[in-house]
Amino acid sequence: MLRAIRPLGYVLPGRLLGGRRTWDAEFVPATAGTERDVEIPWAASAVAACFGLWLDVGYVHAEPRYWDAIVTPTWQRHLRYGYGLDLVPPQGQDALPVHVVGDVVTYDFRPLPRFDLITCISTLEHIGCDNTRYAPAASRDPAPPEQQERALRQLLAALTRRGRLLISVPYGAFEDHGWFLQYDAVMVHRLGTTARHAGRRLVSERYYRLRRDGWERAGPAELTACTYRSDEWRASSVALLEFAE
Repeated sequence: MLRAIRPLGYVLPGRLLGGRRTWDAEFVPATAGTERDVEIPWAASAVAACFGLWLDVGYVHAEPRYWDAIVTPTWQRHLRYGYGLDLVPPQGQDALPVHVVGDVVTYDFRPLPRFDLITCISTLEHIGCDNTRYAPAASRDPAPPEQQERALRQLLAALTRRGRLLISVPYGAFEDHGWFLQYDAVMVHRLGTTARHAGRRLVSERYYRLRRDGWERAGPAELTACTYRSDEWRASSVALLEFAE
């Protein structure tokens, strides 16, 4: 039934469907002290406002607080239907009715419907890298950046015409950690170029830097020296990227 009424989302006033929420905090207190403090409320805001079909990429290892944050305690929760795509099946409970096992780079999306919202939270930077810790057969590709750009094209093609794609990545100085890449300005620019070639745009960029008591909004030029804190398993800064028509 939801698929049948999805076109109404393009003609009804947004206020009738809960509106298009835009999370734009200037400062986020440190709860766990990781980039999830920023990523989760950002993604949850978009999911809460989603009318139609939602795909979450790399959802299997999401923290429990992610699922707690995206629960909409009103009738509006019935306006969306969630899919999950990952290399492996889920290990526990989550909020997604449909689970799809596959590699986003090579997966054939044609049998699936188009999505009104796709979230890819702290996942893109792992694509093409050594993911054997998650799936034994997921060894490193010779060119991870190219695989990540290919994944972006795949996800953009899986959107409806007015769909939105949200991607978060660790940001600062470029670093190759073997199992993921930390993005820099050049890599973000390449994602924007890839999107334009696919008929979409990088419509929003938000950057946050970790301070002692939380995450502070910053400009990308301020973050060029930020490095990943490997000993603490957290980023020093993070980029929140939104792609749309």
